Formats: sequence, C-alpha cells, structure tokens
Amino acid sequence: MSLESRVERLEKEARLWRRVALTLGVVIAVVIGCSAKTVERTKFDAITVRRLRVVNSDSVLVARFGCENGELPSLWMQDTSGTASTNITMEEGGTKIRLENDQRRVVDLSASASGNLSLGFSKADSNSAPYAEAIVGIDGKAKLKGFGR
Repeated sequence: MSLESRVERLEKEARLWRRVALTLGVVIAVVIGCSAKTVERTKFDAITVRRLRVVNSDSVLVARFGCENGELPSLWMQDTSGTASTNITMEEGGTKIRLENDQRRVVDLSASASGNLSLGFSKADSNSAPYAEAIVGIDGKAKLKGFGR
C-alpha cells in the first residue's frame, strides 16, 4: 500500500469521525435544550399566592397556594368554620400528596409537567370521585371543575 493511499484513507476516516462528532454534538445539544425547556416548564415561579373558595355540601374551604423564589409549591387550607386547617408542601418531583384533616376530608395535591397544580377534595370515607377539583395554571389563575359526588 502506497503512502498516498494511506493518507487518503486516513483523511476519509478523519472526515467520517468529524461527521460523527458533529452529529453527536447536535444530538447532545438538542437533548440538553429539551431538558432545559422541560425543567423550565415545571418551575412554579410564576404562581402567585391566590385564595380559592371551594363550596361543597358541608362547608366552604378556603385555600391559598403559590410559591416564591423558586421554592416548591405549597397549599394552606382552612374550613370557614375554623375547625380544620392544614399546611401542605409539594415534594420534589411533583408527587401526589394525600392529607386528611379533622373534617375527614382528603386533599390531593399534584403537579403536571405543563406547570399546573391540581387540587382534589374528597371525603375520606367515600369511594366516590372528588366533588371539587381546582386546576391552577402557571399564571396563577384558578379554574374549578368536577363538581358532583
């Protein structure tokens, strides 16, 4: 094998490895970019503290929720009768938290990848669907849905 053919072969291999490195770099950049966008979407920095009144057949729940300075979302809930109040803080990763208060009411707090907080209220002693649920968007506005026992 002549010296020229070896040089040619090495140049071809070098071009191939450059293409592989460039392609791999682009793939890594895209993955990092997508990951950063996902992480940014799951932050709750934009949620401000709001008050939400959820009316059910027993009493009125007043809930305040939000977060500050990049902390994890938290919820404070109290019956208007003043007999039950609870503080809940979201766990890392947006896992669902179930909590029972004095009124035997269960609160589900969860977060979605789109940056919404979901609050579900139901009776601890019933297997029925939650009779009130609040979805809180990243803009801090609350929407009620799911009324019914």
